Amino acid sequence: MQSPWAHFNQAMAFQREELIVWSGFSGSGKSALLNQVVIQGLLQGERFAICSLEMPSKVTLYRMVRQLTGEKCPSSETIRNTMKWLYDKLWMIDVVGKMKTERILEVQRYAFKRYHIRNFIIDSLTKCNIREDDYEAQKLFVDEICDFNHQYECTTHLVVHQRKPTGMNGRPDKFGARGSSAITDEASSVICVHRLKEEDENEVKTRKKPLGERMKDVFL
Repeated sequence: MQSPWAHFNQAMAFQREELIVWSGFSGSGKSALLNQVVIQGLLQGERFAICSLEMPSKVTLYRMVRQLTGEKCPSSETIRNTMKWLYDKLWMIDVVGKMKTERILEVQRYAFKRYHIRNFIIDSLTKCNIREDDYEAQKLFVDEICDFNHQYECTTHLVVHQRKPTGMNGRPDKFGARGSSAITDEASSVICVHRLKEEDENEVKTRKKPLGERMKDVFL
């Protein structure tokens, strides 16, 4: 499955049996980008289940309607028509707050067997009822996700927050993901999301680099 962004697609695509980790600081736009990835997948005939534990499902759906239609304030009719289109394509696990890892995997298995859903979003690891310092439990959960992906040929996208930056201009990276190193070690890809606060000369120079060099700078 491809993403909505042409440059991104030259670097990678989303394959079956993969764990994709999305990481970044709070407010960097991880969920918004993931919603756009979901929309692109739906347009390609994929089915998705979203477990958005940090945000009510109705808020996630409203944001996706805005992204799908390109309208800041869609009308009631537009919302109804969009929801009809989403009806047999997108499922929401309507839980806000912590959810046990066993329950998450149980719901994913049911979603695959009952509705043949093969793409899953877990947002985020912080809400998966695992202590932040319990690295062994985090590794076990990631192992179980990978086993699930291989067994049912599915793809899971897992949001993992970053540790607080050491400086004002700190950037997220693979090694800054909060929790066990096994989370990023076992992932097929780690995508770090960073929201630019202001452009400086270095950013402009980076954008002028050839595409191949830019991709090396952006993707881990």
